Amino acid sequence: MNTKCTEDTEKEKGLVMNLFGKIGKTCYVMFGVVFILGVVPCEAQMSYHTKQYPTSLYVRPVTDSLVTFTQNASETSAGIAHTSSHENITQSFEPSRTEPSWTQNMIKNEDRFFDFKTVAKGVHAEHRFVLKNPFTEPVHIASVTSSCSCTSPYVLDGKDEIQTYEETAIVARFRTDLYEGFKNATLTVVIDKPYRAEFQLNVRGDIRSDITMEPTLIKFDNTKEGEEITRTLNIVYSGSNSAWKIVDFKSNNEHLSGKILEFQPTLGKITAKVQVSLDPKTPRGHFLDRLFLITNDHESRREIPILVQGTVGTVINITPQTVFLGYLKPGEESSVKSVIIRGTKPFRIKKILCDNPQVEINYTPQEENPPKIIYKIPIRYANSQNGDGSPIDGKMRAEINFETDIPKLTPTFYVTAAIKNENE
Repeated sequence: MNTKCTEDTEKEKGLVMNLFGKIGKTCYVMFGVVFILGVVPCEAQMSYHTKQYPTSLYVRPVTDSLVTFTQNASETSAGIAHTSSHENITQSFEPSRTEPSWTQNMIKNEDRFFDFKTVAKGVHAEHRFVLKNPFTEPVHIASVTSSCSCTSPYVLDGKDEIQTYEETAIVARFRTDLYEGFKNATLTVVIDKPYRAEFQLNVRGDIRSDITMEPTLIKFDNTKEGEEITRTLNIVYSGSNSAWKIVDFKSNNEHLSGKILEFQPTLGKITAKVQVSLDPKTPRGHFLDRLFLITNDHESRREIPILVQGTVGTVINITPQTVFLGYLKPGEESSVKSVIIRGTKPFRIKKILCDNPQVEINYTPQEENPPKIIYKIPIRYANSQNGDGSPIDGKMRAEINFETDIPKLTPTFYVTAAIKNENE
């Protein structure tokens, strides 16, 4: 009797152990399935993000050689060091951790920050951050936003798509008409082509409420080459320094100068009238510069800028100024494109000079040709090979000059093309 009970007990123990063994195997298998299902989506998701933020992108830097810039995921992050005072501020800018390294080839780190310093209340204050496209793919700017309403950003002339080797600018307008005191802002630029990315720009400045200027922007529009033009600037100082005065003028543009015409202290304020001059040697084209009024204020507020812009015209204009002949394979010829040369009066083209023998210009100047106001010049890239027959690979650029019958006038324009090996 005891023997049978013992045998039954051993059988029950064996059944229980067998059951636990099966349960353990089932749990192990289920754990493995869950592990696999959990890992695969993560890897797939990582692959998706890799497509959105590529690890490399071909660009053509200034050297014209094809280089691969690799995105570094371990880039350190830093920012602008701001303080409550405008004095003794040290500026240190590095790209953020989330910025892919290929966008750093569009604008240098040292060019991503601008200090307006001290500006008068109500004046037109802006800065242009120039973006260049060194890539073989077009770059499209999706949006530009500001962290502070004291700065209004926008893309210059709405040119939000930058073709190969072209450039545009992000304009930061400092709203001196709405704010006073020290202000700073971070501008976020979002790119959605060829890949999605974003980077940041920074501005700051001190808006003085005790100085006003009229006009708020000096304009030299429609100025003829060789003319000397002047504008008048009226300044009102209403600060606490009764001995305040303008002691000098300076500008990074050697063709701009200032001179005090009138200076009158009155009850509670000081008024001044300043003459701003543009000398006759100013080169033709558009310009945007600052003329600084140097005052006897303390060091951080001595220089007060006024924005000066203008266009010096010429009797001959060329459209476009730079001709892009497209993307070519080594040895391939380009399609024909035309340049329009327009004068304000009839003129003759006497000679055409080009520094690149591969550029073919389908026009032969002749003395007996009658003078014309408009010329249409066909241009193409005839041979993307070097003189020894080896293929050209990289950026092609040519400078073309015209000699005309107008004395001391030699119009110039440029021709570019992107030549890339089809195996790259």
